[in-house]
Amino acid sequence: MKKLLKYTSLIVLLSFTACTEEIDFQLSDEAINRLVVEASFTNESKQHRVELTRTSSFYEPNETPVETGARVTIIGDNKTFLFDEVQPGVYLNLAEDSGRIGETYTLQIELQNGERYAASETMRRNTQIDSMSYEYLPFASLYNLEIWTQEPAGMGDSYLWNVYVDGDWINDTLRYSSFQNDDFVDGSYVNGGAIYQIRERSFLDNNFIPPIKKDSLRIAIETVSITEGFFTFVVTSLLETEFRGTPFDGPPANVRGNISNDALGYFSVNSVSNRYEFTIYREHD
Repeated sequence: MKKLLKYTSLIVLLSFTACTEEIDFQLSDEAINRLVVEASFTNESKQHRVELTRTSSFYEPNETPVETGARVTIIGDNKTFLFDEVQPGVYLNLAEDSGRIGETYTLQIELQNGERYAASETMRRNTQIDSMSYEYLPFASLYNLEIWTQEPAGMGDSYLWNVYVDGDWINDTLRYSSFQNDDFVDGSYVNGGAIYQIRERSFLDNNFIPPIKKDSLRIAIETVSITEGFFTFVVTSLLETEFRGTPFDGPPANVRGNISNDALGYFSVNSVSNRYEFTIYREHD
């Protein structure tokens, strides 16, 4: 018994005095200077935005280099849209233009050093919102926002929903996005399908929705029809960011977009439906 205790103590002692070795990761800077493109084009009459930046070193996390002096155009089936640089790395088309459903649009970028990049997508059909409502879930203190709409027949349609609360667009980042494809509703009439949730405390104070301290909220919803490629990009981006953090995660990787010449990012071409507005009321004090 004494020998067993002696050996056990020795194992415990060794476990606390085991050697440690400092590992110096040699992070290569060879691939940090890649173009990053954030761009979209819709059927809305507005100035559309293209943002060009560069990847930066791991050791300079607060530095985001911008790409200035580029020539940016979007070419449609029958028209070319020219862009101006309105601030470093940010480009807007010269006039309020809009795309058409069924047409293909190609983003072309030419840098000052002569490098060229391109991406193309076709604007897909969309649904029209017939009605919206909400359901209060007391066990979760949530308000389900529900939609009535006819989903077009034929697989391959994907959607995002823009949600506005008292005029503020509250889900303008992927982190708060609501998205779905037509795998389970193809060609069906959607009868009160839940597309978004608002927490009850949002009526009072929340970082997500600005404090308004009202007994009601004015809600506006838009359906954004996106391509399968952009739907995959959205899902993959979230899998590499928001949906990570478990011991079973694989190694992180860059999300593949649709920009040529090994650039990062995505050029999305989307159609936006009619905007439907309604009011939800606080269920409890």
